Amino acid sequence: MDSGYVLDFSNRTIDHFFEDNFRIEFYSLAYATNGDSKAKRLRTVLGLSSNGQCSAILRKLWEYRSTLSGYYLGESPELEEEIQKAFYSVLTKLDGDSTISMVAQSLENFDDTNTLSNLINSIERDVRDDRFAAALDRLHTYCQRKFRILLEKNGRDVMESSPLHSRVGEYCKVLESENRLSAMTVYIIKTSISVFQKFNDIRNRESLAHDNELINSQEARYIVASICNLLRFMKSIEATDFGN
Repeated sequence: MDSGYVLDFSNRTIDHFFEDNFRIEFYSLAYATNGDSKAKRLRTVLGLSSNGQCSAILRKLWEYRSTLSGYYLGESPELEEEIQKAFYSVLTKLDGDSTISMVAQSLENFDDTNTLSNLINSIERDVRDDRFAAALDRLHTYCQRKFRILLEKNGRDVMESSPLHSRVGEYCKVLESENRLSAMTVYIIKTSISVFQKFNDIRNRESLAHDNELINSQEARYIVASICNLLRFMKSIEATDFGN
């Protein structure tokens, strides 16, 4: 992008590309603060975007680049391979940083103990080090504890041996009894029971909980992100409903 060009985009086609894929108005004044060329606008767009959105934009650009026959313009295939490796290395860092941020927003030391604080620190450390299979086991322990505390707060007895999805199911009953949530919200939480049940299975069979063959890192990353999304959603519900 040193020349100011971006791939084979014209002003019109790059504008359409960002509008169609990301609802970004590429030629907005907001993206002209560092210069008006396509390359400078793209750098500004990336600089103002979250890590997750940067990753999505770069992936889509690479996908488009791959449709351009022989785009390396006569350079060797070996150099093209090096460029691809460097590109995906950047994406891995962006994705990792995005997941770290999501984990930090989703987990909380809700009973103010050193044990729970250490558990959260361990999960965050595993995520930073790209050890998602290890994080799965500890995240499962966190969830078990979180839902036990939530249920006990609401006068529900929790058996030590009750599996995670059973605790989530009991939590759904608590929410229904409160009668302050929309039908859609209750439905979303109910559907999460099966997700936590599968999470329970993965933890037992493909994590460091036992002598297992570990699940692959990319799949483990997706599971951690998905569980944290659910936890963050439930955290927002607790702040709204259980604090009244």
